[in-house]
Amino acid sequence: MRIRDAYTGLKFSWCMRSKLIHHIVLFLLLINLPFIQLYSQQPDDFDEILITVIIPRVGGIEFDAAIKGNEVFLPVKELFDFLKIKNSSSPDLGSVSGFFINPEATFLIDRSENLIHFQDKTYQLAPGDLIRTESYLYLHSSYFGKIFGLKCNFNFRELSVTI
Repeated sequence: MRIRDAYTGLKFSWCMRSKLIHHIVLFLLLINLPFIQLYSQQPDDFDEILITVIIPRVGGIEFDAAIKGNEVFLPVKELFDFLKIKNSSSPDLGSVSGFFINPEATFLIDRSENLIHFQDKTYQLAPGDLIRTESYLYLHSSYFGKIFGLKCNFNFRELSVTI
C-alpha cells in the first residue's frame, strides 16, 4: 500500500492567485473605509435650527434658519409669506419671484445667477449668501435690510431675529 500526502502536489493556479489578490485588496479597503471621507457635495458649513422671528406690534413666528458662524440666513419664501408679500418659488427652489407692496415693485431672487433683481436694480450677491437645502432657499439676513428695507437684528443668545 502506498501512502500519499494530499497537499504536497498542490500548486496555486493563476485563478486562485487572482482571487487571493482581490480578497486582500477588498480586505484593505474595508479596513480603511472609516478613514476615507466621501462627499457628494461640499460639506455643509452651516447648521439649520429653529429661530423666532419677531415683528414689533405684529407678533412672532418660528422659522427654520441657517446659521453660519454668527450670521443668520432666513428662508425667503416663508418670511415673505408671513409678511403677506406676494411671492412664488420655482419647483427646485432655485429662485423666488414676486412683488413687494405694489405690483410694479417686482423682485427676483436667483440662486443660479447669485443675484437679486428689485425695482429695475440688480444686486450681485457674494458667494455663499444664498443657501439652498432640500426644503428652503435661505438668504443672508443683511440683504433683507439693504434691498427690501426689512432690517434684521439677530440675537444669537436668544436665537431670535427682530425685524
